[in-house]
Amino acid sequence: MRPYPGYGLVFTIKSEGKRTAKEGSFYRCFAVISGTFIHHRVVENFLNTIIIVYTALFPICNPLGVAPIFLTITRGEKSQRRRQQALKGSIFVFFILTTFLLAGSFILKFFGISLDGVRIAGGLVVTGIGLRLLHQTPTADRQSIETEEAMEKSDISFSPLALPLLAGPGTIAVVMTKSSQFEFDFLLIAAAIVAILLLSATCWLILSQADRILEAIGITGANILTKIMAFLLVCIGVQLFLSGTVHILHSPL
Repeated sequence: MRPYPGYGLVFTIKSEGKRTAKEGSFYRCFAVISGTFIHHRVVENFLNTIIIVYTALFPICNPLGVAPIFLTITRGEKSQRRRQQALKGSIFVFFILTTFLLAGSFILKFFGISLDGVRIAGGLVVTGIGLRLLHQTPTADRQSIETEEAMEKSDISFSPLALPLLAGPGTIAVVMTKSSQFEFDFLLIAAAIVAILLLSATCWLILSQADRILEAIGITGANILTKIMAFLLVCIGVQLFLSGTVHILHSPL
């Protein structure tokens, strides 16, 4: 069956059982509609993945909760220097999380760790972080040894700002879980990278304006937001733990 010149559809010449022009138009319209539908589904999946990854990471990263600590460890520095530290820290967050996103599945395979194992362990870590934040003392009274040591450093952008305050164990655990879920699906991996980029930009925006934000909402407002984020962390951690546990219980031994 020889194709009709100029068309890549099932539209053949009369001597070989020609389809009518009307039928050819129908198939062309069907192909266009199908292609448009598939395109919209791809875009929808891409955007949904960005939203899912961003909303999963933001409460764990918790730049609003880190902002008071950031102001404490950069006390006495000029605003320009503080913004530089915020920018560098956010860039480090992007590279740390992107590295674990791209290499996460290979790391798990190398150590023989299953996706369900990561979900359970990550759920426990995230739940622990959330519970600790729920029961910690108010920001104004909190002064950890790590914060005191950071105040003596000239550059705090990588440690402790990026790691472990922003990109801590809980954030890395969630990213590695997504890495295993999105393995070899380059579209979803690209969407996750965009989500991490947006998260890093959010961290920079909040930290660079931390003094103004805290002045607007006050210490009490910051503590309330931290408690809300902590509760969301507990919910995310429990959900991760349950999803991994249920899947293991229902999988054949």
